[in-house]
Amino acid sequence: MNRPVARYLCCLFASCQLAAVGWPEKSAAEPLILHPDPGYYAPADPIEVFIDPAATLDFGQVQAQTFRRGNPETFGFEQGNVWL
Repeated sequence: MNRPVARYLCCLFASCQLAAVGWPEKSAAEPLILHPDPGYYAPADPIEVFIDPAATLDFGQVQAQTFRRGNPETFGFEQGNVWL
């Protein structure tokens, strides 16, 4: 993996964690409970997404936006910022 992609993924992961810590009152996601029996788990199903194509909104402005359910694996290439 090249360096810019790795840096982008690290920033995306850190942003998701910061959003989860600083945004608990708005989060309505159900916890993912893992059971001992083997099975399929889809942790991406409850993710809500907001895309800021111009990449101009700050965290406070993004909090006021309406998020939609989405799966990050199906985004493809997006211009701007993707908030999860």
